[in-house]
Amino acid sequence: MEGHKSDYPFRVAALRELFEETGILFVTDRRSKKRVVLTTVKDGKLDGWRRKIRANPSKFSELFTDFNLDLEALKPWSNWLTPVTFKHRYDTLFFVIPVDDEIEVQMCDKEMSEWLWITPREILERNCQSETGLLPPPQYCELMRLLNTRFNRLSAMCNPHRLCPQVIFSKENPDKIYEVLPGDNLYIPENAAHVRPRTMSEADISKSEVTDAIIHRMTYYEPSFFKLQLHIKNVDKDPERIRLFHIERTVC
Repeated sequence: MEGHKSDYPFRVAALRELFEETGILFVTDRRSKKRVVLTTVKDGKLDGWRRKIRANPSKFSELFTDFNLDLEALKPWSNWLTPVTFKHRYDTLFFVIPVDDEIEVQMCDKEMSEWLWITPREILERNCQSETGLLPPPQYCELMRLLNTRFNRLSAMCNPHRLCPQVIFSKENPDKIYEVLPGDNLYIPENAAHVRPRTMSEADISKSEVTDAIIHRMTYYEPSFFKLQLHIKNVDKDPERIRLFHIERTVC
C-alpha cells in the first residue's frame, strides 16, 4: 500500500480485530500448513482467549502455539484518506477475505450492534432504498468495486494507491456535494491530499463531462450522504489505472 514499506502490522491488527469482534480466527496449522477457520461459537477455550485478548490485546501472540495466523487470507483491497473538509482525517486500509461458506459469528456487543452475511448487491440495494442514506462514500465505492469483480479476481483488483476525494460544492445547491476521485478530469494531482474544497457552478461541472473525459466521482446530498451515486466513464483512458473499474455508467 502507498506510503507503507510493509502491511504486515496492519494485517495482524485486522485479523485480531476480526477475532475480537466476531470470534472468527483465520489460521494455518503449523505441521500440515492447512488453512483453518476457527470460531468461538464451537470452541469454549478459544472464547476464553478472546475475552483475555479483549482485555489485553498484547496477549494475542500467546494464542499461537499449534497454529499460525493466516496473514495470506487477507487480500489488500484499497486505502482511503478522509477529505480535508472533515475535522478528523483517517488513513484507512481495507482488506477482503474470500470465504466459501457463512461462518458462525459470536458478536461482541460492546463494539457491534448486529451482524449478518449479505452480498454487496444486497447492501447497495438497501442503500438505494433508504431515505436517509446508510453508506459513507468509501464503503459505497468499494462495494461497487466488489460487485463488479469476479471472485477469482480479487487479488488482481487490489488498488495500491491512496484515494483521497477532493470536494466540490455546487454553487446552485449548497447541499449537493461532489467528491472527485483520482483520474477524474477535475481532480488536482499536485499535493492531492491537501487540496481545499472548491465551489463550482453546475454549468462548469457539466462542461467537464465532455464525451472523451475521464469521469471518476461521487455525488450526494447532505445530510447523511443522501442519494449517493458513483459516476465512472472512460476509466480505461487513465494511464495510472488506479481505480481498476471496467464499466462505464452512473450507478445508484
